[in-house]
Amino acid sequence: MTAGVGPCALPLVGLTWGIKRSFIRYIGTLPDGRHAMSEGTYLGETSYFTFPPAPAPDTPQVMRFGGVVRLGGHGGMLDILIAEPWVEMTGSGPILSVIDPTGWPDRTRRIPLAELHLWEAAHGLTERRYAATLTGAGAVIFDDHYPPGTELDMLVIE
Repeated sequence: MTAGVGPCALPLVGLTWGIKRSFIRYIGTLPDGRHAMSEGTYLGETSYFTFPPAPAPDTPQVMRFGGVVRLGGHGGMLDILIAEPWVEMTGSGPILSVIDPTGWPDRTRRIPLAELHLWEAAHGLTERRYAATLTGAGAVIFDDHYPPGTELDMLVIE
């Protein structure tokens, strides 16, 4: 981050998301709790993950982001993969989809992780904030510890 930027600063470009802050804090309390980022994803000063924009074919109904976040603990019993998030505009509203972790490293299958609801569009169309709620398929990623409909952290796209 640039010197002089306050602790709430967001990146200039990308999808920034805390996933579920209470869960991230929980992982931090585990003796072997860990998080790893790759393929351009980084953890900012405010402990939010930022996924970089990804090149995409001309599909205006999809905003593609790259990168991978892997969270783990409990001697490997807890292993969560969130890879290549996309915001897809569907007939029933926007969703956040990710690569299906059950097929990793195959990247051809995707699942809807969260339903999104536009919360705020700021700075014209350059920043969008979405409230996110867990889908049934997304609950599986968290080993069903959170039921569908659980509120996740707000997602910010710049």
